[in-house]
Amino acid sequence: MTTRIDLDALKLATPLTLVVQHYLGAPVKSNARGAWWCCPFHTEKSASFLVGGRSDRAQEYHCFGCGAHGDALEFIKAQEHLGDAGRDFVAACEKLAALAGQSLPTADGPAQRAVAPVVVQPPTGAWQDAAQRFIAESQAALWGSFGTGCLRYLREHRGLTDETIRAFGLGWNNITRKDAQTLWGIPDREKPVWLPQGLVIPGTALKTLWYVKIRPSADVRRYFQAKYYQIPSPDEAARTALLGLDTWQTGLPLLLCEGELDCLTVWQEARGLVNAATLGGASKGRAGEKLNFGRWLPYLGGYARILVAYDPDTAGQTAQDAFGRVSARFAPVRVPFGEDINDFHVNGGDVAGWLTDLTGFPKPVRSVPPDWPKTLIFPDRPGVPFINGQWRRLDDGRIEATFMDAEELQIVLDAAQAIAAYGNQ
Repeated sequence: MTTRIDLDALKLATPLTLVVQHYLGAPVKSNARGAWWCCPFHTEKSASFLVGGRSDRAQEYHCFGCGAHGDALEFIKAQEHLGDAGRDFVAACEKLAALAGQSLPTADGPAQRAVAPVVVQPPTGAWQDAAQRFIAESQAALWGSFGTGCLRYLREHRGLTDETIRAFGLGWNNITRKDAQTLWGIPDREKPVWLPQGLVIPGTALKTLWYVKIRPSADVRRYFQAKYYQIPSPDEAARTALLGLDTWQTGLPLLLCEGELDCLTVWQEARGLVNAATLGGASKGRAGEKLNFGRWLPYLGGYARILVAYDPDTAGQTAQDAFGRVSARFAPVRVPFGEDINDFHVNGGDVAGWLTDLTGFPKPVRSVPPDWPKTLIFPDRPGVPFINGQWRRLDDGRIEATFMDAEELQIVLDAAQAIAAYGNQ
């Protein structure tokens, strides 16, 4: 039995004014703008908490004192001390339904299936044109007379084959230069776009370019200490990509690597054993932060277990911990020796053998908790990264999505919130 929740119908069943009145009592005053209460989220003497009277605002509250803003579900979560977990979201829905004098409907049958939607857009326009030109120039340089040293580095010091180098479009920027901001479509940027001499790594996913990284040469790193430099783009939120996604094969386990060269190494040495991908530095955050990979969630959600191989340094361990906080399906793994997968490979490690051992155990069986799955019907809004294969579009344009457990719902809600935050910046 699947619980099916129509969010729009649920909110309309009980006016927000009645929900607020249930918790706060009668309004202090009412006027043409709506009903007013003293705000429950901060201490005040005069009423500044408004539930708007206009039809488009009647289902939202706003406090002009502290800025609190939301809808009926967010208000109930606050009053009932519910958190951000998926089960708490469902509990708020159940409470709202009870206030409306109804129970949440249920529907028989399995989840509907569909392909994953694309909820983000890569950089376009001038940035894309400039980036494609730069990559083409760097690829020509790598395989020409200027790229001899870089090719030797990739082959001898990184253990990459020419097939791998070409497959991922690596290149060599021979001369450090600065481009005008307008050439890259970033007119508001104060500084010119710096293109240091070094190894060029295109960040491609879904057969589209999302970012370009440069690993500066030894000469440049004397003055620029970071290992990698990412060319800025007009939309900083689009600076990540699930590199490796285009090489995935159906039915294989998934390994998330920390860096691009680790991902290339796994593809080269263990093709057919695992699907490899990396979010690069995007998944590295400060301790306690939530990971921001919501845009790529539809492609991760179908895996019951995801191996995560990050470096043993502080940043890598912070990322490992963050993955663990998001979901128990992320399983940290370590190479038998070396700093990372590429280092393990270069020093004689058997990447294919290591991954065979890791993936050779019986695959975990994902059980569905009692009272799940649950199906929610969402308004037709962009930016909600539903999990691959568990949603469908209804005839009226809204989206019906099914969640197998509370963790799955929580991940989607967190991802949608992160995407919405980017849109408001």
